[in-house]
Amino acid sequence: MAAPQGSVTPQLLDAATDMKHRSYFSAVLGCSLGQFRARVPMETMALDHRWLPRFASRYVLQACSPLLGWSRETDHVSATTSPSPAALVDRWRPETHTFHLTVGEMAPTLQDVSYLLGLPLRGDAMGPTDVGQGWREDLLARFGRVQRSGTAPPYREFAPTHTGGPPKWWILQFKVTIITTQMRPLRSNWCDEYEIARHLEAYVLWLMGWVMFCSSAGSFVPKHLLRFARYVADTPPEAIPRFSWGSAVLAATYRGLCTGCLKSSGAEPIFGGCPLLLQLRTHERFRIGRPAVLHMPYRGYPMDDVDGPTMGSLWCDQRLSALTLKLNASRFAYAHVRTRKSYPDFVGRFDVLRDDEVRWEPYSRGGGRQPRTRGPVTAVRTRREYRRTRGPPVFDIYVEEHARHRVLRRFGLFRDCRAASLLPPHAHGFGRSVGRLWIPRLAEFVARWTMALDDVVMEGRPHDDAAWGHYLRWYLPRTRVRVLSTPQELPRRAPDVTDSYPTRRDRGRL
Repeated sequence: MAAPQGSVTPQLLDAATDMKHRSYFSAVLGCSLGQFRARVPMETMALDHRWLPRFASRYVLQACSPLLGWSRETDHVSATTSPSPAALVDRWRPETHTFHLTVGEMAPTLQDVSYLLGLPLRGDAMGPTDVGQGWREDLLARFGRVQRSGTAPPYREFAPTHTGGPPKWWILQFKVTIITTQMRPLRSNWCDEYEIARHLEAYVLWLMGWVMFCSSAGSFVPKHLLRFARYVADTPPEAIPRFSWGSAVLAATYRGLCTGCLKSSGAEPIFGGCPLLLQLRTHERFRIGRPAVLHMPYRGYPMDDVDGPTMGSLWCDQRLSALTLKLNASRFAYAHVRTRKSYPDFVGRFDVLRDDEVRWEPYSRGGGRQPRTRGPVTAVRTRREYRRTRGPPVFDIYVEEHARHRVLRRFGLFRDCRAASLLPPHAHGFGRSVGRLWIPRLAEFVARWTMALDDVVMEGRPHDDAAWGHYLRWYLPRTRVRVLSTPQELPRRAPDVTDSYPTRRDRGRL
């Protein structure tokens, strides 16, 4: 790799990939890059209680709704706007599918998806689908029968120029609040089952397009997701196909991280996948940018055997107000003052991360707090079964290797650096320009997921300080320790009187 004269560039894992990485532009070339921005739903859709049997049947998106901070009758969502996960994206390496940190390699895993989002792992892989040429006409014909309330704005169809999928503004025309002013069953008897199914289909499309599988093109939901939304809306509850929603979210997040860390624009780039997963995982693991919350029993949730708060719901529903923080400031060790320009500070803090600033096992009883998932016993058992699998998660045409052997430290197990290897060539080899025969092309990887429990990491040795020393000897010469540019000499100048003035970011502490 041809680095500028005078710069220090280690012998990296893949020089060609590093020359496109954000850390190369910031640390070596000294460029000022924009902060990542998550693709969040600016306008939300509310849940209807009549949809819950379908969500609960066979664990289809069983706990996603309580997690996102939506009540069953309101239209509220918690946005993912913290700069801490955006700063962490700069440390992602596509060669290994892990965050390279001084304390060890880390990455979102199936365990994170299951505990934080409550999505099922067992089921068929959500592989590629063949979408016919008449998908638009079929979609408009299905929704053309839906009646609207008298106060709703006029219905508009989307033009044939929307070849990628239905646009967001069209989907939002089918909010449940548009067809009826009340969501109680006594006030909405005039809605038949067909209309309820159509509004559920629109809700699932919105959920997949702007929460679970976000893309850089945030104006429409990809058309290959139409099939999965119809399964949830139209299939009888007992016959809904069981898909591995959790592994699909993880695959989409991996692909979003791999493409995001190579965006070197000075503007605010967008990272796709599931930003909510990355946000919640960052709060669970690190103190950096963690919001202050009140650890108290849940309230307001009607508990049952399936529907209940997930572990990630703590960071969505129990945030403290400014008044509560002032009255109880001494009780919260993790409270941080929100600042407008904290992104460079968070990047620098990840550069010098210490071991005591990481919560390695947050889901165990000794990890700092009690697990908060309820859910069926079978779902909890499934999480344990998939804990050590190396099966590659699949979403559409994306096959993302699950580098399970590289993140054993988070489970308190020994991580053998000698057994670590780079990802196979197929990890990022599939793109939309490769061809159209996606189903036979990816049949091998879809079948591998069905055998995921047979391909597991066998490691029983506990982690020790010697293993960490081995990791540092592997880590230092093969990756970039600091993401930010470090000046060779500190600038020298006479102090000015304005240096004593409080800046914008300091005013919050006065």
